[in-house]
Amino acid sequence: MKNRGFTLVEVLIAIAIMAVLAGLGWRGIDVMTRSRDANMLAVNDVAKIQTALAQWQTDLDSAIALPDLGNSSGVDWDGRTLRILRRNSAVQDNRADAGLIVVAWTLRDGFWWRWQSTPTLTQQALLAQWTAAAVWGQNASSDLIQQQNQLIAVQSWQLFYYRGNAWSNPLSSSGATSPNDSANNDAIPDGIRLELKLPAYSNGAWVRDWVRPNFWRNRA
Repeated sequence: MKNRGFTLVEVLIAIAIMAVLAGLGWRGIDVMTRSRDANMLAVNDVAKIQTALAQWQTDLDSAIALPDLGNSSGVDWDGRTLRILRRNSAVQDNRADAGLIVVAWTLRDGFWWRWQSTPTLTQQALLAQWTAAAVWGQNASSDLIQQQNQLIAVQSWQLFYYRGNAWSNPLSSSGATSPNDSANNDAIPDGIRLELKLPAYSNGAWVRDWVRPNFWRNRA
């Protein structure tokens, strides 16, 4: 008895089925690859956000008030740019005073930016840097942009100060520094709440509360 082989129709059907299975397999691999890439982008975005917020925390932790400069709080918010007068964390080889620096944060062209001055020890230079930070926040000139860094994509941001056991808008009368505040660190807000609204493709919104390092000690 002769062995019956596959007919042409059966072969074509088998080939078609195999092609469909192969296509489904490649589609599954493509989906997994896309998911992996999306997860990696999300992880990278979170890492960038956390790095930026860590710098934000460091700047505020190092804030210092110098009334002689006409800056009674060491922190100034004009609704667009936050300026911070802070200690320079760089360590000098000879262990000399590393000086003070001015940093500024602003939102421009859909990105969060940070500007930092050069370290200085003189009152005149600090005043110049404090003014330069305000100018940079409004309209950065070519020389000032050399000192800025682009951080993360941000749609909008908002700040609130914690003073007198309540959160308030820094630009309102309740958020302003009271004339009775002390002339150094006590004039720095007890807390600052940062609200970031990120692009839709990113991680939504982030809220970060900062507490002045000596806040609890002063309340004890």
